[in-house]
Amino acid sequence: MIMRYFIMAVALFTLAGCRPDQDKKTLDRAFALHQEAMGVAEEIEQQLKAYADQATSAPNPDSVRVWLAELEEWHEDVVEVPGYEHEHHHHDGEHHHHTPAPNVSAGEMLDIQQELRREIEALRLRIQRQR
Repeated sequence: MIMRYFIMAVALFTLAGCRPDQDKKTLDRAFALHQEAMGVAEEIEQQLKAYADQATSAPNPDSVRVWLAELEEWHEDVVEVPGYEHEHHHHDGEHHHHTPAPNVSAGEMLDIQQELRREIEALRLRIQRQR
């Protein structure tokens, strides 16, 4: 009887011990997606600023303004991955702070970062189609 409780306790601790490692791997993937998305957003921002400086070869100025507004909205939705909180610096010296991570599971955080990555890629694709 005592052995059964001992085995159950060891199994419970083993299972509980695996979860943090799995969560860490999931959060690592979420952070990698976050970094990729931030890189895409930075590329878009630089491209749109370049368009604003060009009078002849740039897309419609109204489109550029819309894209800049959409990029800003996207930035407002960005959340930090727990354990990877940091401040992003833009090339022009502007600081951008992200919303603190909501209280979600590692898997849900991965889903959030995947969606943010998908959204910024969709914006990049729309901009590329207009060139």
